[in-house]
Amino acid sequence: QRQRRRQRPFLRLGGFFETRESAALELELLGGDGDGTDLFRLVSKRTRLGEDEAAAIMADVLFGLEEMGRAGVAHRDIKPANIFVCGHGDNGSAAAADGPSAKIGDFGMAAFVGPDGLLRGRCGTPGYVAPEILRSDAGRGGGYPGGKVDVFSAGVTLYVMLCGYEPFYGETERELVAANREARVEFDEDWDGISVEGRDLVEKMLRPNPAQRIDASAALRHPWITRRAAHRTGRRSNVQDCNDYGMVQEGIPETCALS
Repeated sequence: QRQRRRQRPFLRLGGFFETRESAALELELLGGDGDGTDLFRLVSKRTRLGEDEAAAIMADVLFGLEEMGRAGVAHRDIKPANIFVCGHGDNGSAAAADGPSAKIGDFGMAAFVGPDGLLRGRCGTPGYVAPEILRSDAGRGGGYPGGKVDVFSAGVTLYVMLCGYEPFYGETERELVAANREARVEFDEDWDGISVEGRDLVEKMLRPNPAQRIDASAALRHPWITRRAAHRTGRRSNVQDCNDYGMVQEGIPETCALS
């Protein structure tokens, strides 16, 4: 059974102040030793993250998505710039023993999922948007399933953490949106050093059809997360976990491989 986290993986709002000219939000300070940053800056500095670090960060993000799902809320703009991390040890401070911690911020595009299970309104950052949001009728008030849009965006974020660049490319914004809508994911030679389990989770999170896409709770039980971030989930993977995800290689206990 998973242990309950002490803190919710969301950036905490301390206060709100308004003057005639402006409004100010008082947000929590991450990392008392000054190592708080956003994931975009961290990946830009490092080029890519190691799998254990990426798993620790993604476990926190998935916990957040799981809690949001229980509350009926969709963020709709999950991306590295909206994920804040500390404990990474890049600014001369000691890295946290259990890896960096992450919190989700910037809920400016968030919305409640309707009673019909649908969201409405076309929004998000090109390159990270779930394909169902990019459907032609979504921009004209058409609804789309709200349960897994953030999982897709988190999958793009995981892809970026592991290889250093986004999975979808276009010379223009129109081309980028088209590639994002198609959601064809390739694993080139830069992925040769990434584990099979890591690639498997990315592929499951980036499935264009939301009915076939993994949800946040199942992603937290994926062997890549439970093996590399067991200290976050309170649960270790085993052969049954691998078998549940179609990843057990017969005759090799405690080893996950694509079937």
